Amino acid sequence: MRRTASMAGFTLIELIIVVALAAIMMTLAVPSFQSIVANNRITSHTNELVMAINMGRSEAVKRNVRVILCRSANPTAATPACGGSANTWTTGWLLFASGDANNTYQAAVDTLIRIGDAARTGIRIRTNGTSDNNLEINSNGTTNEGGGTAAFAICDDRDGDGDFDEQWGRQIQVSPSGHVRLIRAPIANCQTPVTV
Repeated sequence: MRRTASMAGFTLIELIIVVALAAIMMTLAVPSFQSIVANNRITSHTNELVMAINMGRSEAVKRNVRVILCRSANPTAATPACGGSANTWTTGWLLFASGDANNTYQAAVDTLIRIGDAARTGIRIRTNGTSDNNLEINSNGTTNEGGGTAAFAICDDRDGDGDFDEQWGRQIQVSPSGHVRLIRAPIANCQTPVTV
């Protein structure tokens, strides 16, 4: 007795239906995935800056010296320096213990604690006038900013049109006591943040 072998497989119509369903699901999933990536990117930069501020407070108290968080145009250079464009921290920052009580990093007298790399493309970090050049943290954990609240705005250009989308803004506020507050705040085109 001879058996006939039957072959199992997909018909062309079944394959077309599966491909069409996969295409529909991808069309729905990709924008959502892009939004998740953008949210993670802005959250990552926000957390990195909050961590640096908290580390600065901790190091100031531990070392009993003033610690400076300053913006830098070249944080990864062999000899990094404080500087850059006014109110703009997008290019990176330095955190150092000041050995000579000034707010300029000098490798010979200051101790570099941490470096913040430049923000990824599409992210902007801006500050108010209180923390324009730097954030000075006293040895008791308070800030040395004339009683003002330092504000950092972290924004992204989510749709790629060159305008920073205010609805996705995050803001870090550092009170004169040194306490850090994180808020979601609309900041039109990522201009100078205001404290609330």
